[in-house]
Amino acid sequence: MQSFKQNIGIHVLIQNNEGKILVLKRTHGDEQDPDMWDIPGGGIEEGEIIEDGLKREVKEETGLLIQGVKILGAYSMDDDTLGIFASASCNKDDVTLSGEHVDYTWISYDKFLHKKEVGLHLKAAQYFLKHKTKVVLYENIC
Repeated sequence: MQSFKQNIGIHVLIQNNEGKILVLKRTHGDEQDPDMWDIPGGGIEEGEIIEDGLKREVKEETGLLIQGVKILGAYSMDDDTLGIFASASCNKDDVTLSGEHVDYTWISYDKFLHKKEVGLHLKAAQYFLKHKTKVVLYENIC
């Protein structure tokens, strides 16, 4: 029997106690989305539980500990990676950035929906929320 291997990425809308959403600005040298705003997340390692992988990625990128993780939907990416959207909360606003990002801000839901200069994952999240869908195709966001 042939095994099936799928690359999985998960990205999260993190809300603070004020209901604002965290966005991160990627570095100038980022290969995928240089100087663009995005949401925390990354790839799930082989054998890793999706929620554990998300918590690991968020901790690596922001220093935050998240709770209340809920899967919201999925999206396709141009490299055949399955992208998963999640929501979560945190009780802390102080972000410790990794080398992947140069800035961060907490913004309102409305500002999140209309944020410009955004990377693939944030753009997909905007589409997902605006169209109230569970699945977003890559073609719809590019």
